[in-house]
Amino acid sequence: MKFSSNFFSRNIRDMKKSFLTGFAILFPVILTIIIIGFFINFLTYPFLNLTKFWLNQFNWYENYSILFADLGITHFISQLLILGLLIGIIFGVGLLGQLFLINYILKLGNTLILAIPYINKIYKFSQEFVFSLFSSHSKSFAYVVLAPYPSVNHLSLGFVSKSLLNFQEHERLISVFIPGTPNPSIGYTLKFKKKDLLFLDMKIDEAMKFVISFGTITHDFKLLDPNKCHEI
Repeated sequence: MKFSSNFFSRNIRDMKKSFLTGFAILFPVILTIIIIGFFINFLTYPFLNLTKFWLNQFNWYENYSILFADLGITHFISQLLILGLLIGIIFGVGLLGQLFLINYILKLGNTLILAIPYINKIYKFSQEFVFSLFSSHSKSFAYVVLAPYPSVNHLSLGFVSKSLLNFQEHERLISVFIPGTPNPSIGYTLKFKKKDLLFLDMKIDEAMKFVISFGTITHDFKLLDPNKCHEI
C-alpha cells in the first residue's frame, strides 16, 4: 500500500509538471494569436460589411454559397482584402512622404502647433528631444558610458553630451545624461569626472534599445579603449 501511495504521488507530481510545462509553452502562443486576432478585427470591422456587400455583387461563389457561408469564407476573404488595402495605403502614404507632400502637411501642422501658447513650449521641447535621441544625423551624444550613479557602488547607463566643463585637466567634468526606463525623455543630466566613467564600445541606438526595453534587449558591455576617447 505504501508503494502504491508513493507511486501515485509521483505520478501526480509528474502530471502537474507536464501540465505547467505545456501551459508555459502554449500560453504565449495562444495569447499572441488572440492579440493578433483582436487587432485584425479592430482594423477590418469598420469596412467589413461594405467589403462583403461588394463581394456579393459579383456572385463569384453562387454554386457554393451555402458551403462558403457556413465556413465564413466570405468573412475571411473580406478581412484579407481590407488588410491588403490598408497595407497598400500605408505604403502609399510613405511614398507620398518621400515625395515631400506629407512633409509639407507636417510642416504646416508643426507651424500651427507652435503658434499655440503654452502647448508650443511642450511640443517644441518634446520634438527637439526626440530628434536629438533618434535622428541618425544627430551628434548630441558622443559616447555611451557607465556612470557611478546613484552611488559609487552602482553603475548606470548614460550618454556623454558635448557640453563640457573644464577645470584642471585631471579634474575635467563631463556632462552625462542618465535616461529613465522605459521613458528616456525623463532623466538626469549630471557632471562626472572623466576618470570615474567607463566608456563603452556601444552605439547610441543600441543603448537606447537597452533602456526602452527595461534591459531585456542586451548587448555585450565591452569597454572602449581609452585612447579612442581623446576627443572628450
